[in-house]
Amino acid sequence: MARTRNEDNGRIQPYDANPFYWQYRGRPVLLLGGSVEDNLFQIPDLQEHLDLLQSVGGNFVRCTMSSRDPGNIHAFAQDGATGLYDLDRWHDEYWDKFRALLDLTAQREIFVQIELWATYDYYSFWVAHPFNPKNNVNYTAEESGFQEVVDYRQNTLIQPFFESVPALKDLPVVRRYQEAFAERVLAISLDYDHVLYCMNNETNTHPEWSRYWAEFVKAAAARQGRTVEVTEMWNMWDPTDGAIPGIRIQADRRDYLMRSCVRVTLENPDLYSFVDISNTNTQLGRTHYEATLWVRRQLEERGKPRPVNCDKVYGAEPTHSHAGPPVAGENRFWRNVFAGVSAVRFHRPTSGLGLNEVAQSHIRSMRTFTDELGVFTCEPRPDLLDDDMHWGMSRLVELCRSSDQPELTRDAMGWGLEAYCLADPGRAYAVCFPNGGAVQLDCSAVEGDVRLRWLDVRASRWTYEERKPAGNRMPLTAPSGAFWAVLVQPAGT
Repeated sequence: MARTRNEDNGRIQPYDANPFYWQYRGRPVLLLGGSVEDNLFQIPDLQEHLDLLQSVGGNFVRCTMSSRDPGNIHAFAQDGATGLYDLDRWHDEYWDKFRALLDLTAQREIFVQIELWATYDYYSFWVAHPFNPKNNVNYTAEESGFQEVVDYRQNTLIQPFFESVPALKDLPVVRRYQEAFAERVLAISLDYDHVLYCMNNETNTHPEWSRYWAEFVKAAAARQGRTVEVTEMWNMWDPTDGAIPGIRIQADRRDYLMRSCVRVTLENPDLYSFVDISNTNTQLGRTHYEATLWVRRQLEERGKPRPVNCDKVYGAEPTHSHAGPPVAGENRFWRNVFAGVSAVRFHRPTSGLGLNEVAQSHIRSMRTFTDELGVFTCEPRPDLLDDDMHWGMSRLVELCRSSDQPELTRDAMGWGLEAYCLADPGRAYAVCFPNGGAVQLDCSAVEGDVRLRWLDVRASRWTYEERKPAGNRMPLTAPSGAFWAVLVQPAGT
């Protein structure tokens, strides 16, 4: 099957005119997605799933190199009699499936964020993993420095698999197999120009582990005369190191907060060419929005704007403590885009909406709305919304943050009563109302009248249209208490 070659002038890369977004083959692209799994190459109905995503305007999936789900296969050959793996021999079917994913997504211009090391495969599923010394013929526990039993979580201890690099424990016996695995991933994926690279899923590991593999990936690409985009996904929920009052963290673990967090990505633009803040999607309401804006401001202040990706948007049934209910996922999806994020994907069930009918409607509506808006010249402009009519959110949020009523906090900060603005002043303004409401919009950069077009988000349908005189306090009232987005442009456009 023909494959798309990776050529620097056409590959996915930061958009020349606005590096907070991506471009592909010279055109800016907003990445929107949702999928039933994170390791899509392992699912049986891959082509149908990608066709569904494409049909609703989606163009973004996640690809963890994972084998932890029932029915998944591993990358290495296994002896049928002994059950032991040989890390010197590949399981061809695994790699054929991986290549098929890249072929099918390339044909549909669906962009893939690969996560090289699927963290939880090496913790909760270590008992059956080929790299476990009891499961292979290549090394013993003593030779490798690995443990046969890992009975702890990654947020309490770091397992030696993630300390094999020279700057940490330096375990060459196993590192050569890790490098061979990474080289095999790259031998296939570097043939494609629609792939982004993330080193780990939700890692708490020392930044030296991440640095080693980021440099490894970039060097492998350079040897083939190519350039690739690289990032890291840190586990910490708070990307701001406590800069936003009331922000949620997993626990008070100052060692991880100081060592392994988004700040590492922000401070190393030459190593990480884009930023992933997926775990910020555990935050609620305005705090979630403020944390995402904080990341963008840091990039602006450092003079190194880069795309910001969220390849996991949480919120689903059954409600997880970190994920929140389905409506929280719907709201986060829109908040991310209205905070200027470059790639947004609904996480797989049971922590996200995946590509269910609700997710489909939001992807379809977001694509419809942002195409009409011309999102690539816009930026987040919360300052254009008048707080006096903004549901009293500032006062309400402060009340909730100090309240002893957790249900009030959840409802006000996670379920709605919010409005958000993206704008290219004078040309276009967009306001999102996740739960109806009213605000005043400053569109004083427009002379004369403006045209308002209302999108019913859950129905994916343009409905009401109206015309108003522009001004610095133009009232906007959602047609109902449902989920709405409004596009405001000079009359006649």
